[in-house]
Amino acid sequence: MKNKDQKKEKIVYVDDGRKIADMSRIGRFGHVYSDAQMEAREKKKRAKEQKDDLQMTKEERKAAFRGGLSAALPAFLMLLAVAAAVFAIVWLWFKP
Repeated sequence: MKNKDQKKEKIVYVDDGRKIADMSRIGRFGHVYSDAQMEAREKKKRAKEQKDDLQMTKEERKAAFRGGLSAALPAFLMLLAVAAAVFAIVWLWFKP
């Protein structure tokens, strides 16, 4: 048994600035990024920093909204028509 009077020697680590391993490519959950992924991350970071605020007037904002709505409307109507057709087929199939 050790004597309680004896203290364990404390190891002192000194940072001398040397690099053991470059950890800049390590992401979450240990994912290692490739060169292409690192370039894409840097490009995204630069784009975010240089982002110009898009200044739109009220009329331009309304026109953009109407344009997006008119682009999505045909797909929504097709989805609605397919759902109605499926409902009608199921209703006719199980009709008593």
